[in-house]
Amino acid sequence: MTVHAGSAVPRSQIGLGVEPTLRGSLAELASGRVLVIDYFASRRCSIVIGDLTGDFEDAPPAKGYVELASIEGVRVFTESRLLALLGDAGSTLRLGGAPFARHLAIDLDRPERWIDFLERRGCSPESVASARGDGRQGNAVDHRLGGDIDAMKAHVVGFGEIEVEGKRYEADVVIERGEVRRRHKKLSKPYRDRFGHTPLSAKESIPWGGPRLIVGTGADGRLPIMAEVYKEAARQNVEIVALPTGAACRLVADLEPGEVNAVLHVTC
Repeated sequence: MTVHAGSAVPRSQIGLGVEPTLRGSLAELASGRVLVIDYFASRRCSIVIGDLTGDFEDAPPAKGYVELASIEGVRVFTESRLLALLGDAGSTLRLGGAPFARHLAIDLDRPERWIDFLERRGCSPESVASARGDGRQGNAVDHRLGGDIDAMKAHVVGFGEIEVEGKRYEADVVIERGEVRRRHKKLSKPYRDRFGHTPLSAKESIPWGGPRLIVGTGADGRLPIMAEVYKEAARQNVEIVALPTGAACRLVADLEPGEVNAVLHVTC
């Protein structure tokens, strides 16, 4: 999976499977609207329960969402924290419910991944609008219950400065299974003239040790990633998630340290 920066909503190569009987009628059901994949969850007697949801909406969501591959011309969006789940668990869109009350549903080939998701993230009954930051209302809620997981802490302080696990860096950083080090980009500098910006090249020490690599491409998403990096990722069966560093930090901050492999660029 690769997420492309350069637009208000990042784009991903992840695509949902579609039930054959639904594929031909999806565009008609959408009627020009977009499809938003989200989730709801709530606590019941100390247990968090919930489900994935699929709904048509008049306008694309903004903050906190990623655009997936379209289906028969219908644009598809998902809450960014669902990316790994949808990519890893084998997701299929179908029509569910009784004939008189049909609704969109998402099946997972690996439903245990959904259980893992719920166990790692608790939810409160607050509106998703606070998480989306755009005033939109919805059913999904994404609030981690205190103490559930020891999440990695990362955020952009300002242009050219990032804070990871309480320590500030005024240079690019690499996170390898939770261990933070400065990025040494000297081996990539010979390619600067070609891109107008020192790119991320396969010659650097890239943390390939996990199933995915998060690349923060800077405040404006301008860090080039060379084709050789994607080729090496494919060879090692690693998904690349590349998006502006602010959004990348939000993904990092939703993972346990041992799950984080990332390269975070701190300028443009």
